[in-house]
Amino acid sequence: MYIFNSLRKKLLFSILPILIISIYLLSFYHAKNTKKYLLEEYRVTQNQTENEIISYIYLIDSAYKMFEKKLNEELNKDILKFVNEYNKSSKDISKINLIEVSKYFKNKYDFYIIDENTTVIKSTENKALNFNFKKFNKKLGENIDFIRKNGKIYNERLRTNVMSGFLSTWVYKSTPDKKYLFELGYTANGLKDFINDLDPLNIIDKLKKINPIIKDIKIYDVFGYQFVSNGQNYAPTKKSKEIVELAKKYTKYTKEDNEYIENIIYINLNTGFNISDHSKIIAIQYDKSFINKRLKELNQFTYFAITISVIISIFIISIISFFVTHSLKKLKFISHELSNGNFNIKADIKSNDEIGDFAKTFNIMTAKLNDSFNQIKEQNKRIEEYNLTLEEKVKERTKEIRIKNEKIVSSVRYARKIQNYILPSKKFLKENFKDFFIIWQPKDVVGGDFYFGKKIEEIIYFAVIDCTGHGVPGAFMTMATSSFLNELITKEISPSEILNGLNHRIKTYFNKNSQKISDDGLDISLIKYNSVSKKSIFVGTKLSMYLSKNGVIKTFKGDRQSIGYIKSKDHYDYTEYKFDATSDTIIYLSTDGYTDQNGGPKNFGYSKKRLINDLDQIAHKPLDEQKKIIIENLKKWKGKETQRDDITLIGIKFK
Repeated sequence: MYIFNSLRKKLLFSILPILIISIYLLSFYHAKNTKKYLLEEYRVTQNQTENEIISYIYLIDSAYKMFEKKLNEELNKDILKFVNEYNKSSKDISKINLIEVSKYFKNKYDFYIIDENTTVIKSTENKALNFNFKKFNKKLGENIDFIRKNGKIYNERLRTNVMSGFLSTWVYKSTPDKKYLFELGYTANGLKDFINDLDPLNIIDKLKKINPIIKDIKIYDVFGYQFVSNGQNYAPTKKSKEIVELAKKYTKYTKEDNEYIENIIYINLNTGFNISDHSKIIAIQYDKSFINKRLKELNQFTYFAITISVIISIFIISIISFFVTHSLKKLKFISHELSNGNFNIKADIKSNDEIGDFAKTFNIMTAKLNDSFNQIKEQNKRIEEYNLTLEEKVKERTKEIRIKNEKIVSSVRYARKIQNYILPSKKFLKENFKDFFIIWQPKDVVGGDFYFGKKIEEIIYFAVIDCTGHGVPGAFMTMATSSFLNELITKEISPSEILNGLNHRIKTYFNKNSQKISDDGLDISLIKYNSVSKKSIFVGTKLSMYLSKNGVIKTFKGDRQSIGYIKSKDHYDYTEYKFDATSDTIIYLSTDGYTDQNGGPKNFGYSKKRLINDLDQIAHKPLDEQKKIIIENLKKWKGKETQRDDITLIGIKFK
């Protein structure tokens, strides 16, 4: 067919995936908008329902007011008759017979006498006895107390009788001496017929029947009483009180779970002075299953439409891909043959589209590859001949390098032996000290750190030295320094004189002028110990000594003055620290390689502070155990980092 004669036209059908994506996007966009409209309609219905219920509440409240006006005329006359009973009884409450008074009024009222503490002390309603208004509600109690002191007649609006649970209305009048407050109100069934005519629950039931999204509607007064259809309202519960308090605080708030949404609304019905709050709280529960069902139907339709669209698109693409890839498969086979070295193969594709043009170009390329392959074969032959000669030369050169490396390694190992030779022996340390440990870890095979010991009669000299550099150069520096110390140290020489002499020799032999390319020197910590008197002296340059005694670590800081460098001062007055080297004394000498080792979570140096803290924790332990802990602490700190400098740390306990 003509439609498949052009590769360009074939490729146009690859737009189908874009069409499929567009179908997805349009379907989801339509579903999203429809969901938005459904939810908006749901919210509008909620608002309309709530406004309608609020309007009914206000309408009923207006009807209550009209009815109250008529009732108050009769109540005001009867309360005066009730108070007159107080005067007849010579102001003696105990002489008032409320049963007789009730009969006089044909038992249509409940009677109450309230004392100065707002407590009901007499009543025809037994449940009311000892009821305290202030304890029930502080604001209500304050209003009752105000009415008693004022002396006027006060009418209360229709509200729930906290004793019976029925709606009622009351009138209040204090006695002439204002000691008591007299109250009368309609009995539980006195207003039943009227309440039935204006029952808000009847209207609410009708709303629930015609509106499928409403699950339930409850009405509460401010004390937590729930209005019910039989007129006797449910007593307050912990839940109803919580609902009322939150409604008064927020005016309107919402609760939601998987089954329903509940809107709680506070309706303020107070105008002017009211003995008690007559506001109402409505709790409207909306059934989520209604909207969820519609959303589920929408999702099902969307998934169905997408599935059908995808199936159709896949079917169309499968047909088109067959025609597009048929010729390409032939070219793939030819390419595979070329990769296996068959340069004589040709593409036998005759078509009038771009693939046909590509096949012709492919055949031309194959012919040129065949020519190039023959030329490469000739070149490879010549290269192989050259490689044979080159390989012999490489073997000879490799042998020479290996021999030189072996000589260098042998020299370094010999330097290690020499450096070990200049170090004090374990025998020397055991003879002169009670106990000791040595941590000596050059960065390379040999290093610039070393320790020195010498005894002249009862005088023992011991030092830890950090020379310039590490490796072989550092090792040569240590050997020279050891030789200088042996020349300088005598029995009577002071540690400060030793350091000045050492400074002079190094500057003389290594740093003869200020123009020298390298600048060689060292840092040292040195002790002079009298094994008889136990008197000792410490002197140091940039290296400190840590002394442990009686569980306390004390630091003796070396002077900030190095030895042997071009800028090192001649005849410097070094600080000499004196201490008693008794049997309970341990000293620690260290180069900066230990404290400068980087590691830890932030890759910082180990630090002197951390070392001092470690020593404080372990100073009471045997020295061999201390050594293990110190090495392990540094190992953990270093982690995968490489050792950056020579490390030396020595602990000595005196006899």
